Amino acid sequence: HASSLLISHAIGTATSIAAATNIVRDSGQSLTEMFEEIRPRVDQLAEEHPSYGKWWHETQSQVDPERMFDEGFRFGLERILDGLDLWLKKRS
Repeated sequence: HASSLLISHAIGTATSIAAATNIVRDSGQSLTEMFEEIRPRVDQLAEEHPSYGKWWHETQSQVDPERMFDEGFRFGLERILDGLDLWLKKRS
């Protein structure tokens, strides 16, 4: 089950990266340019959804569209490994 979980995370991330890569390539813009283009909509969503808005206002200056997939993969992998480590420690 652990290997299936890790493989699913890798495949999910790879699928997202492939889709984003195709969209960026087809747009003729960089990922950063596309992000800046949608930023007004993200800001609007932040106003409409207070919990999201709080997070967005605290983190938007740290968002780097060119690194977000690598960072997201790393974050997810670390959380999965943390959970597996906890699971192993709790086993009898």
